[in-house]
Amino acid sequence: GEYKMKEIIKKYKSFRRFEFQEFFDGISIRNDGDTFYGNGWIVEVGEEVEEFIGPMRFITVILQIQIDEEIEEDFINQLKVNFLRGGG
Repeated sequence: GEYKMKEIIKKYKSFRRFEFQEFFDGISIRNDGDTFYGNGWIVEVGEEVEEFIGPMRFITVILQIQIDEEIEEDFINQLKVNFLRGGG
């Protein structure tokens, strides 16, 4: 059918880039470097960026998600379950 794609940017603290790569590698149909293609979604895993909040240092990773609105809720919930600690 006709996909209605929507773009979502999610920023995570306290996870490493490879954790997202492994997760999306497991659920995607194929990938092209750091871009993962699934059924009705595409995710680009960004670089690890250091951020300081006061004296505390965080590694942040930004996910650029393009998703079919029909599956958005399930997809985001699946992300929440897998990447629960802090941020996002």
